[in-house]
This record gives sequence, C-alpha cells and structure tokens, in this order.
Amino acid sequence: MQKVEGSNPFTRSKPQQSWGTLIMTIKTDIKTLEKNKVELTVAVPADKFKKAIGEAYRLISAKAKIPGFRAGKVPARIIDTYYGKDYVLQQALESGLPNFYSQAVHDSGIKPIDRPDIEILSAEENKELKFKAQVEVEPEVKLPAYKDLKVELKNEKVKSEDVEAQLGIIKNRFAEIKPAAGKVAEEGDFVLINFDGEVEGKIFEGGSAENYLLELGSKTFFEDFEKQLAGSKAGDIKNISVQMPPNVPNPEIAGKLASFKVLVKEVKVKELPELTDKFVKEITGFEKVEALKSEIKNDLQKAADKKAENEYRQEALRQLAEKSKVDIPSSLIEQTLGEMLTEFEMALKNQGITKEHYLKTNNVTEEELRKTWQKPAAERAREQLALRTLIEQEKITVSDEELNKAIDEFSKNEEKPLTRKELEEKGLMGYLKSNLIYKKTLDLLVNKIEKEKQK
Repeated sequence: MQKVEGSNPFTRSKPQQSWGTLIMTIKTDIKTLEKNKVELTVAVPADKFKKAIGEAYRLISAKAKIPGFRAGKVPARIIDTYYGKDYVLQQALESGLPNFYSQAVHDSGIKPIDRPDIEILSAEENKELKFKAQVEVEPEVKLPAYKDLKVELKNEKVKSEDVEAQLGIIKNRFAEIKPAAGKVAEEGDFVLINFDGEVEGKIFEGGSAENYLLELGSKTFFEDFEKQLAGSKAGDIKNISVQMPPNVPNPEIAGKLASFKVLVKEVKVKELPELTDKFVKEITGFEKVEALKSEIKNDLQKAADKKAENEYRQEALRQLAEKSKVDIPSSLIEQTLGEMLTEFEMALKNQGITKEHYLKTNNVTEEELRKTWQKPAAERAREQLALRTLIEQEKITVSDEELNKAIDEFSKNEEKPLTRKELEEKGLMGYLKSNLIYKKTLDLLVNKIEKEKQK
C-alpha cells in the first residue's frame, strides 16, 4: 500500500478540470470514522486510470530530453526505459488523484474542511485504481427555531442637534480664514509658522517647513506641538520639544525626542458664513434654510434606518449561530483565523503598512495576535456554518433574472457597463452570486423572525 503525502492540490470545492472530462463512473464507499471525520474508499475503473497514465506519458514526453527524440515525440517504451514504470504511475497519480478524489467527494456529498490523507491501495496499469481518503468534514449543525431568536429593530430618530452638526460642516467648508492682529492663539485658531526640527542634533526629513498653516486642536500635526503653540502671538519664537510616536514612518526618529524652533508669523481666525436663505441658495440650490434642513434630516434618517436594518440583520445571524448546536472542529477555526489574518494584512497593505511594522509598533507577536483572534475566528466559523446550513435547508438559489439585475447594479459603479463574460473573466461572478445568496438568506431570516413575532 502506498501513502500519498505532501502538498497535493486537493480542494474542498468542485472537481478540478485539469485534464480530460470529469464525467466518470467511480465507485465510492463512505464510512464514518469519528466525529467529523470520514473515510472514502474509491475504486476508479481501469479505463479511467489508463487515461491518467496516458496523460502522464504525454506530459513526460513533452519535457523529456532524450537523445534521438524530439520533445513530445518520445514513445512510451523509451520513457519506461529511461524513467521506469513506477515513475510514470507516480506522475499519473499526481495528475489524476485530485480529479478522482474531487469526483468521489461530489458523488458522496461530503463537505471536506481540510486536505485529505490519501492512501493508495492498488495502482497498476490496465487495472482499476483503488485508494482510501480520510478527511475531516463540516460538522452537522442543528439550527434553532425562529421563535427562539429575540431580535429588536432599533428605530433611532434624527435629532435637531444632528442636523445642526451637518449645517456646521457646511458652514466650515465655506469659512474664511482671516488675519487677527494682536490675537493670542487658542484652540480653533490658525497659526502661520516657519519651523525647523532636529533629533539628536540632526535635521530630519519632514521636520522643517515655511509658511505652514496649522489649526490648533485639529491634531493634523503632533498634538503636543499644537498644544505648545497655544498662547503664542505673531512675532513669537517658540522652542518646542515633542516625543516622536513609535509608529512614525521614519525609523531614525521613531520614539525619540525632537526639538523644534518655531517662528509664529501670523495668527488667524476662522469666520463662519451666516446661514441665510441667500447663502443656502448660492451653495446648494435650495430656496430656503428650512428646505435645506429638511433635506438634511431626511438624508440622515435614511442613513440611520439603513444602519439599524443592517445591525438588525447581523444580530439575527449572530443569534442564529449562537443558538445553533454544533461542535466546531479546531481545524476549521484555524482556517477561519488564517482568512482573518490575510484580510487584516491586506487592509494594512492598503494603508501602506506592513504586518511586521504593525507588530513591532504595537509590541505584539504574531502568535499573540493569533491567540487574541481565536474567539472571533470561532464566532465567524460558527456564523458561516449556520448560514450555509440555513441556505441548504431553505434551498436558497439565485435566478438569472436576479443575477442580471445585480450585474446591472454593479456596473453602475464602473466606467462602462460590464458584460457577464467580462465579470467572469475578472473573477467577479462568484462574488456577485455569493453576495446575492447572502442577502436573500438574511432577508428570509428576518422575515421568518417577524412572522414569529406576529403569531
């Protein structure tokens, strides 16, 4: 018996199609070994295995460098002589096993969550191929009754101060910054400054500037720097010391004390425009201030309602998962944790930060980070299992009409409308389909919960 080890490209999804057709008749017996682990005993007909062997000969011939023969034209008997029959059979197994295994998974209906442990029982030319595959599968999930889910929709009403805050943002956008002779700078004021900075007696990149306009209290510069400029006036020369944060991009100054010599050239104040009908009409097109306020209130309420609805749906899913009966395998939690760490690393990369830099500046090791995320990973894995179970139980699918509508919606955000073929080429069809099923499933879940409340 031969055991297949190493990183074989077995998948937990659809059968691969790297060679030939997958429409084959193979015999698969399934046996439960222990909780969440099964064993498949697979018998592949001799003619199907022979095709895999023929493919192995073709691939070897294409790469072989044998005197007297062109690549791709080396006969099988010559390959047997140079490489040996066992080598050919091994290549056939490496090429064909992932497909045979995927077909056995498909036929048996199991849902693997890890790579299989494959053991070859017999592999000979002109005879059927027999192998065993032990693999961990998704655990059984028992969903709670919808009546057990107690989810409340939070209807928050927009307050007048929320509207005023938005009006303040509009006024700030059109504010004028004007010089204020003799004014002592305080938080909210602007100072026009020249400054030169040093760390350990050396000028550092980005530590000097001329005619730099800084709003005190804005935290757009170093907070201590801004605080020490409060109380200054035009003509003042200030000596300021600032402890550099440990996460600044420049490692030469990170965590060190910087000294700045600052010339305050001018103190300025912000003058907000008066909120009049004339001002509102000029900048927004609304005839009256009240009309603008009404529009702002409506927009804020729509956003609040949407946020509440999303939170309601997420809470429904959280409770569905929390109240489900399922024993989550540690391997599935580890897989989910790996996905979360990959997502986190991509998010850091989008901000121009490496994972190593993040770990260093936050004084945490990757192992400590993994330990911190164990519980969230288990919760996510539980939610995903509950969601998939609900999709299967309710037989939720996506119609072509729904998919076409989703394609149209997605294309609105693109420079030009995308066809289904273009979306498939970009690998986005699966994303759209998954999103649609996810939305439909949560819609069904909240509808079921609401119906239970009405009983």
